Amino acid sequence: MKALTDIIISLFELAEAEGRVLQSQVLQTTSRILLLIVAALFFSLAAGLLLTASYQVLSLYLPPAGALFIVGIMCLLVAGVLIWFVKYTSRRQ
Repeated sequence: MKALTDIIISLFELAEAEGRVLQSQVLQTTSRILLLIVAALFFSLAAGLLLTASYQVLSLYLPPAGALFIVGIMCLLVAGVLIWFVKYTSRRQ
C-alpha cells in the first residue's frame, strides 16, 4: 500500500513540475510572438514610408506614371525577396 501511495505522490509531483515548465515555455513563446508582431508592424510602416519617399523623389524627375511604375517594380522585388526568404528558411527546418 505504501508503494502505491509513493507512486501516486511521485506522479503528482512530476505533473506539477511539468506544468510549471509548460507555463514558463508558454509565457516565453507568447512574449516572442508579441515582439515579432510589433517588429512586423514597424517593418510594414518603414516599408510604406520608404516607398512613399521613393515616389516623391522619383516624381520630381519623372512623370507620375513613370514614378508609380518604378515604385511598383520596387514593391514586386521586395515581395519576391520576402517570399524567397520564407521558402528558403522553411526548407532548412
